[in-house]
Amino acid sequence: MLKSVAGHTVRSLVRKKTAQAHKKFLNWEEIKSMALVIEDTEMPSKHLVDQLLDELKKHCEVYYLELKTKQASYNDWHCLTKKDKNLIGLPKKKLLHAFKTKKYDLIINTAEQAIFYSAALSACFQSTFTCSSTEEFGHGDLIIKRADKQDLISYLREVQRYLKMINSKKS
Repeated sequence: MLKSVAGHTVRSLVRKKTAQAHKKFLNWEEIKSMALVIEDTEMPSKHLVDQLLDELKKHCEVYYLELKTKQASYNDWHCLTKKDKNLIGLPKKKLLHAFKTKKYDLIINTAEQAIFYSAALSACFQSTFTCSSTEEFGHGDLIIKRADKQDLISYLREVQRYLKMINSKKS
């Protein structure tokens, strides 16, 4: 029952964002700021992720979903813990309201386990373009599915490769 309510809520958030947003495919050079939504279950090592983000040379904010823990693991990332989810497993309204002011050129949502939570989170940000590893809820403008057992770093490199191939034309 709660899963059904959560699914309906996420679909509603995504529809609202889609109706209000002006979407545009961006190539890699046009992207200045990005948000990365990742789960604790797929984390290889914080050092490797930070190293990759430094190589990308983009302003990037990481939203780290560790929804079963009480204490945040890292100070320099937005760590979302058990206290940041409501009864049905979605981000609390206070959190969604706070994040509505966040603006990014690109959101990369890599979450696969916490898909309800991550899709609701992605839908609350203001963004030009959203990339997702799943097509569930329709929250991604570009879907790049992960290969079986593909690690986070290689998946992010693959996303970057695809974004470099996009040739956006100015209207």
